[in-house]
Amino acid sequence: ESSDVYFGSTPSDLKFQGNQSNNIFTPKETLNAGQTYYWRIDTVTEKGTIPGDIWTFAPVDPEVPEAPDAPLLDQTSDTGASNSDSSTSTTTPTFTGKGLAGETVELFQNSVLLGTSEIGVDGRWTYTVPTELAMQDGLHTITAKSSKSGVSSAMSKPLLVSIDSTAPAFISSETIPAIEENSGAEQVVHKVEATDQAATTYHLPLGISDDSEYFAIDETTGELRLLSNPNFEAKETYSVVVEALDLAGNRESQSVTLSIKDVTETD
Repeated sequence: ESSDVYFGSTPSDLKFQGNQSNNIFTPKETLNAGQTYYWRIDTVTEKGTIPGDIWTFAPVDPEVPEAPDAPLLDQTSDTGASNSDSSTSTTTPTFTGKGLAGETVELFQNSVLLGTSEIGVDGRWTYTVPTELAMQDGLHTITAKSSKSGVSSAMSKPLLVSIDSTAPAFISSETIPAIEENSGAEQVVHKVEATDQAATTYHLPLGISDDSEYFAIDETTGELRLLSNPNFEAKETYSVVVEALDLAGNRESQSVTLSIKDVTETD
């Protein structure tokens, strides 16, 4: 025995789908939710074909998952002075988020799929960008959507992440123009400048054997001040290390020197 299978959306006009010997039939066309479909199985024997009854069913939409919360940049990947500003120097950061246990999260970078992660029983997921998909420097939009039983949710709200793996580059000179002795205390002798894709601050790093005790620096403008009144006889040359630090935690240092001019003193 075998079976002739008929299928369609109109009971009086069922289309022959083929003859088969097993009891499993998969419609060739994509079914629409809410549409009523009809099917009939005729049994084919050596003595003839026995028509079967017409059966009916209407497929329904599986439950569509809710869109997950916006992804978060994991604090361990959020480098720099702040661990919550979504700025990082790592090109393979870790992202986390929340959702319903058992669902799968798809993570997207600028609308391109990065990878997937399973939501655990605690309702949380995590994903670390692999080395082969390392992110380029710049601003990126990270989004996510969840899926269950092959049905995907809408896209989550975006997370904007700044990737900055490059340290600031100094454009100011390592040599400060010489100044005359006895020219006054607290004078600005140099302006430290560096370029970077993000905001940069300037510092005198601690723990370095230099003349930093004689100087102060404005961390915003980079203005370097000599604190004491220069005296050639007491100290002819100063050397100090300055540091530029960006939001992502990248830092670069530069040693600058200042010479003091001897001025002939008259009574």
